[in-house]
Amino acid sequence: MVRRLLPLVVVIAAGCASTPPPRAWPEDSPAAQMQVLNRVSWGANQSSYAEIARLGSARWLEQQLDPQPGRMPPEVQARIDAMTISQRPVAELAAGLERISFVAAVRGRGLMLAIDLIDGEDAPELARRALLEQHVVVNATGPGTIRLEPPLIVSEEEIDDALGRLEALGS
Repeated sequence: MVRRLLPLVVVIAAGCASTPPPRAWPEDSPAAQMQVLNRVSWGANQSSYAEIARLGSARWLEQQLDPQPGRMPPEVQARIDAMTISQRPVAELAAGLERISFVAAVRGRGLMLAIDLIDGEDAPELARRALLEQHVVVNATGPGTIRLEPPLIVSEEEIDDALGRLEALGS
C-alpha cells in the first residue's frame, strides 16, 4: 500500500511546487471596476459604483467575499434583545405532547415535530378542528400524523398556550 501511494505523493508534491505565484490585481480603471461589478454583483447601480470607486476593486471584492456583520439601529436591537425565545428542551416539549389523549407518539428534530395519532383518530379532521376551534395551525401530513412547526422565535408562553389548545381538542 505504501509503495503504491509514494509515486502519487511525489506527483502531487511536484505539482504544488510548480504552482505559479498569485497574479497582481489588474488595472483599477473605471472600465475594469464596471466589469467587476457586472461580473460579481447583481449589476451595477449608482451606490455600488460609488462604493467600488471609493474602495478600489481589490478591497471592494474582499468586502463582498468576507462581509462584516452590520450594526442594527439601537431601537431595533432593543426589540430583538427583549424577545423571549423558548429555551425549553425538545424532550420536555415532546413529553407534554405525549400526555394529550389522542397522541400515540412524538418524533422529529428540533422544533419540527410529528405527532402520530392513536388508532381511530383522523389527522385531517383533527387539523381542521385545531384551526376552527382552537385557532392553532397544524399540518396533517398523513392519515394519522400531524406536523407541528412553530417559528424558531416561539416563546415559552406561546408553547404553553399551544399545548393547552391541543389538549382541549382531546376533551
